[in-house]
Amino acid sequence: MMHLIKYEWKKTLFLKLFLLAVVLIGEAIFLFCAFTRDFDSLAMNVSILILSLGLMLSPIISILQNLSLLQRELNCKEAYMLYLTPHNSFTILGAKWILSLMETVIWTALAVAFATIDTLLLIHVTFGFTPDVMARLNELVQVALTPKTLQIVLQICFLFFAGLLQFESIAVIAIVLQATFLHWKRGSGFVILVLYLLLMYLSTTILMHLPFSSYMLFPFAGSYLSMRALGQVLVSLLLSAAYFVISALLLEKKRNI
Repeated sequence: MMHLIKYEWKKTLFLKLFLLAVVLIGEAIFLFCAFTRDFDSLAMNVSILILSLGLMLSPIISILQNLSLLQRELNCKEAYMLYLTPHNSFTILGAKWILSLMETVIWTALAVAFATIDTLLLIHVTFGFTPDVMARLNELVQVALTPKTLQIVLQICFLFFAGLLQFESIAVIAIVLQATFLHWKRGSGFVILVLYLLLMYLSTTILMHLPFSSYMLFPFAGSYLSMRALGQVLVSLLLSAAYFVISALLLEKKRNI
């Protein structure tokens, strides 16, 4: 599995390095403007725009690139080579799935790190770490660690990653269905889009009609997760797993033909 993940990583490494270089350029411009106290300049505004768009769009671009690569692999004339590997379809798709998740976690960690560093730097350059400023920062930390804030943050994180897995699993099964039943036919991209929208509508309908109340679930999670949020996460993960298994079975059946 690790060998496949490294292989998939190397195939898309150039774009990831390019995106990282763009983000680092934006960060370098931001740091220069911060240390020179040039806060109202065009360069500062451009650096903030580069950092915001770069860190927000990079994980999306990475995932779309991985999906586009899978679509090309399954529809090119050399697609049969994919089925000659000693790995089964579950391992092949699993490596692509894990890689996309790892990339999202890495980009998210980078965004949090850059945001924290840049915010503290601006505070230091503008006000300095005086006792009054430190007291206010401590108050913000205390607010961030309250059960209500943790509940919101945890629910957003769980729902985001569950939604991400479902997005990718639906896109993968749409690509596999197209490659299995409409291989090399014209309009494959349109077919993939239609299949994706239909499956996404089905999944959204199921998630929006879960018979869960808004009361807290268990004592250990009572301060952080509502039953509805946890139910949506669990059902979303089950749907993602079902889509993944169906995709792998279709590929496995195709390679045995």
